[in-house]
Amino acid sequence: MRDNTKPWTFEITDELAILMYLVLILIFFYLPMLHADLINDIDLAQKKYQTEYLKIKHRLRPGNEPFLLSHGQKTKVAFLLIHGFTASPWEMKDMGEYLYKKGYNVYGICLPGHATSPDDLMGVTWQDWYKSVCASYEITKLLGNKVVIAGESTGGVLALYLAANKPNVSGVISLSSAVFFQNRTICLSGIAKYFIKYNIRPLEEKYKPYYYEKRAMPAVYEVYKLSREIIKELSKINQPVLIIHSKKDKTVRYKSSEFIFNEINSKNKKFISLENAPHVLTTVENPEQREVFEIIYSWVKDF
Repeated sequence: MRDNTKPWTFEITDELAILMYLVLILIFFYLPMLHADLINDIDLAQKKYQTEYLKIKHRLRPGNEPFLLSHGQKTKVAFLLIHGFTASPWEMKDMGEYLYKKGYNVYGICLPGHATSPDDLMGVTWQDWYKSVCASYEITKLLGNKVVIAGESTGGVLALYLAANKPNVSGVISLSSAVFFQNRTICLSGIAKYFIKYNIRPLEEKYKPYYYEKRAMPAVYEVYKLSREIIKELSKINQPVLIIHSKKDKTVRYKSSEFIFNEINSKNKKFISLENAPHVLTTVENPEQREVFEIIYSWVKDF
């Protein structure tokens, strides 16, 4: 019996030819453009960083520069690091380099009035610091698919404040965050600023290049005001939060971090208590510095 079935043939119609042509355009043009956009995010971050840096470069003390550490492409998580009151980006540099070596992009900022001259803190408000943090957050978003904010002391409070008001923040690392102070007379700084220009604190010679010995009293009052503001904002925080504080902190009361832990509404929250660390956890001053960094990496690596 003869098989009259015709062999199957594949015909390229005009419509199919157009579709194939469009697919080729997608492959050879559109996808490379997506990659270029990714690279451009990094370039844009670098450009914005340089713009901010150049505004203060001529006034910065050597070794106090802000820093942007980039792998040349977006990383899964990027970090925004915020130093404490009367400190400088140097305070967060060791932590930044550690995280960079672990594969993350990192931006360590310089808060207004810092790393230059104590006089520059006169007239600066906590809102100025927060505005700077917000602008730096926009830069950091260009560096990673997720952004984790880490801050030391007053920097920690600013990190928490940002998370409370920016739901897209992926996580917060609160280091010795300044809510309640060992020196309880800080509540009088709003009056004292009219009579005392500076509060003087002794510094070891090796730390004098990176911290102010003279603290502008009006700025001390701004720190206190910020510490009161964050109390009202903590319940807004739902993001993952890592809190680290030393029981031997002589500047900020350990109670601060206990309070933060209890007030935030994060389901993913962790409180690490240190036994022998000083107030500043990120510098070589802290004998448990490496442990702090390893705790942070262990917490964030699964983000």
